[in-house]
Amino acid sequence: MLDTFYPQPVAHVSETVQRFLGCRETDAARWQRIKNLEGSGRQRRGRSRDAAGRRGGKVVATSLAQTHPELSREAYLKLHPISHRKVKPRNRSDRAIRSAAQVAWTTKGRSTLKSSRTPAGPRLKGSVLEVSSVDKFPKMTNYVVPAGVRIAHTARVRLGAYLGEGTTVMHEGFINFNAGTAGPG
Repeated sequence: MLDTFYPQPVAHVSETVQRFLGCRETDAARWQRIKNLEGSGRQRRGRSRDAAGRRGGKVVATSLAQTHPELSREAYLKLHPISHRKVKPRNRSDRAIRSAAQVAWTTKGRSTLKSSRTPAGPRLKGSVLEVSSVDKFPKMTNYVVPAGVRIAHTARVRLGAYLGEGTTVMHEGFINFNAGTAGPG
């Protein structure tokens, strides 16, 4: 899994909503068994879930509580609420970056480093593949643009950055994941 988009993350879910969604906590051993069971069909199900999403498919609620993410999609779930201003930075796992895959972020979408090691392939076919960055996390503005902020160079702000209203990030500024600004006092 190279990338996951959570358009409307919620930081704190009430017990009523949890009961309605059928949420329940699980221990690490049970979670490992679930992951082992899903491993064999993960790619097939992932493709069908992606297709369902494009056709207006199911809504899925995922909760990680205060766990340390072990998969890229879990790392993204930890970072989206920060960029959406649902939680403050440093309230989510610092270890998220260790679990995310290194990705080439290109004009044609995300790509593993193996498949984009050289832009020669697309050039031979008459097109240009521009690699905007090679990093574990993309620029935040590909996912969310918080209201009331100015960002002079969007590649300088990572997904998982917290930008308070009124924040200006100039060309040489940089805000990494799990960091940010509260905005003017």
